[in-house]
Amino acid sequence: MARNIDRISDLPDIIRLQILCLLPRKFAARTSALSWRWRDLWRYRRPYETSLIFDEEFRGELTPEEFSRTVDQVLKQRGKKKVEIFHIFFYPGTRYQSNTVSWIEYAISNEVEELYLDFCQGFKQEGTFQIPNGLLQGDSLTVLNLKYCKFDQPVGFRRLKFLETVSLKYVDATDDMVLDVISNCPFLERLDLRQCFELRSIKVSGSNLRLKSLVVVNCWKLDEIEIFAPNLRSFHFNGVFLKSYVFGEISLLSDAMMSSLGREPESFQANWVRIIEDLAHVKVLTLCSRALEQVAISKQSTPIPLENLQELQLLMGIMTETSLSDIISFFKKCHCPKLEKVFIELSAGTKDPALKIFLKAPSDEAPIICDFRSLKIVKMNNFNSYKNEMELVRFFLEKASALESLILVAPQEIRTSVLWSDYRTTMQMNFMKEILANAKVSIYSTSQDLNGPLPTHYDAYCKF
Repeated sequence: MARNIDRISDLPDIIRLQILCLLPRKFAARTSALSWRWRDLWRYRRPYETSLIFDEEFRGELTPEEFSRTVDQVLKQRGKKKVEIFHIFFYPGTRYQSNTVSWIEYAISNEVEELYLDFCQGFKQEGTFQIPNGLLQGDSLTVLNLKYCKFDQPVGFRRLKFLETVSLKYVDATDDMVLDVISNCPFLERLDLRQCFELRSIKVSGSNLRLKSLVVVNCWKLDEIEIFAPNLRSFHFNGVFLKSYVFGEISLLSDAMMSSLGREPESFQANWVRIIEDLAHVKVLTLCSRALEQVAISKQSTPIPLENLQELQLLMGIMTETSLSDIISFFKKCHCPKLEKVFIELSAGTKDPALKIFLKAPSDEAPIICDFRSLKIVKMNNFNSYKNEMELVRFFLEKASALESLILVAPQEIRTSVLWSDYRTTMQMNFMKEILANAKVSIYSTSQDLNGPLPTHYDAYCKF
């Protein structure tokens, strides 16, 4: 029986480098996984630097004039050569508008693949950098990342049909522009929209969409979002409560984040029980305190099946006297047989909410039944040993029979060893004896928790 022979790997390096020159950067980099003979070979496929990074580090202490003159000189000396990554961190104002346009033209004419344009440095709203009509185009471009700019006219994404990633922050993107991206970029896999204040409605729909990741952050005028994306794996939302959330075909979605921290919702028209049901198949879920509140006050009697959920993060932007009962109500109404990890970001507030709502429940009420058969880790950040927080600790210890570790992390303000010692002593004096005696409970300061378990959405939450 003939063996599979890898004849390409046996070719001389010079020939394999010529082959790698024909591949886009992303695919060339993947060849490192083929074998040891290919490892990092792609980095040497061209005798010149293909990444032009004029970022914040490069900018340093340069004045705008020095920065502009330096970039002009670099591009002039470099000449017409392939560009793979082009990154600009600069606010041109009106004086350097033409220079900046010429830099972008240079990158595009040299078949740039990844274009990062950040005009926030020295940003002034009245002088937002304006991208001329027709500037952005080309079949080589796969990544477009724009910050703090606006368009002369609608950009026309049909001239950017090979885009795989689009990221817009503080850009005057409109509903029609998002539709244009979705309709004319068949290879699009990632769409990231942040602080796009002209957006009212986001509709991501199409049976052939390749979109795998959608992020929408602080688009404050947004009213509705509609998603029909059969390949979507990740959806992160942070902003005001919307009037309408419509989730169609999202059967592959495994990672969802729904947060509206810090904003008072004008109206709760959306049915949050229905939203949770639409996300029932996800493995990782983050919810905010407002969402929990809406689920808690609903008249839902049939358990919501979250059969695949393995990790849950709760962002308690506010801790009111009902927050404890909201959390417990969520676990009563949601069936989570595979839940392994719970992360709770407690409010950083200094007040100890009363427990009147929680404690006034009739003593003859049926016992709380929660399916925590798989729950192994519970972690609470900003733990102040308030009464409702301690009741929450008691709840998990009583209901999670398989629990292996319950981690309590003190607020960031507890910094010095003296303060930390006082904090632990005070907390232990106030803590219930049965909790103190439980070996599963660990108490840490923020600095001691550097290597502790982190939620999947930790980075996403920090960026909000």
